[in-house]
Amino acid sequence: SKAGMGRPLITIVILSLSFMLVFTAFQTTGMLEESVLEAAQRETGQDFTGYGYRSLSFIYLVFAVLNWISPIIVTVFGAKVSMTVSALVYNAFCTSFLCPALWSLCLGSVLLGIAAAVIGTAQGVFVTQNSNSKTMRQKFLP
Repeated sequence: SKAGMGRPLITIVILSLSFMLVFTAFQTTGMLEESVLEAAQRETGQDFTGYGYRSLSFIYLVFAVLNWISPIIVTVFGAKVSMTVSALVYNAFCTSFLCPALWSLCLGSVLLGIAAAVIGTAQGVFVTQNSNSKTMRQKFLP
């Protein structure tokens, strides 16, 4: 019935909008990371030289490795919990630049790499759970 298809569609639209906001915030943070750390170095005297680039490399290194075990994490905790916790990690990473510190940058980069792997897997599981055979075959483009 059409009534039964409305809820999963709305759920997927809300999921899409939510993660668009999460990833927009992260991508903006990633692009500004080195500049923010250079400014923090001038103000605080802490040595952040090159740590913006190192941070991003830590994130993507951990992300690449954790993609192999993220399905296990999502199976254990479920898609909703995995996505929620991962989104909170993204949020914490972005807000850590309000008061930058080397320890929080390194820890946040590793945790974000884990969260990135988990959130992608959890999204796939969640979309699949909210799909049926009709919506999986549906073509949206000509």
